[in-house]
Amino acid sequence: LPAPRRPCVPPLAPSAAQRFMGTPLAASAAAAVMEAAPALAGAGGHGTVIVCPGGNYEFLSCLEGYPVTEWLARHGLAAAVLRYRLLPSHGLDEALDDLEDAVTLLRRLRPGPVVAMGFSAGGHLVASLGARHEERRPGTPQPLDGQVLVYPGI
Repeated sequence: LPAPRRPCVPPLAPSAAQRFMGTPLAASAAAAVMEAAPALAGAGGHGTVIVCPGGNYEFLSCLEGYPVTEWLARHGLAAAVLRYRLLPSHGLDEALDDLEDAVTLLRRLRPGPVVAMGFSAGGHLVASLGARHEERRPGTPQPLDGQVLVYPGI
């Protein structure tokens, strides 16, 4: 029997891909991409939420990406979905690099705190960024100002 089709984040819209061309997040088809919710560019307030969908590091759940950014936007919070690199072609270190690059990019683009919200494997990714940072640069400020871990795979 064929394996059931797993849900995934929809392909990037051309306008979204163009918005991030030239950044480390969209350097090639094998690189991660951060797609902003439509309201991000015009979002008021300060700070941004990076949404990291789950999917066992093998796919990105469509229920934990764009619907979450839309919900956050309805509550006045700017958000973007991080389409981090996945198994089997990439490992945890590459996914962590993608999240760290996303934080750096958002700090340049928008004022205020940067928080990551991760679901399942995405929650593991968010928590692991803090652990890796403490291991590599003990005693220095964490890259994220806050973490929201939703049923993290820890």
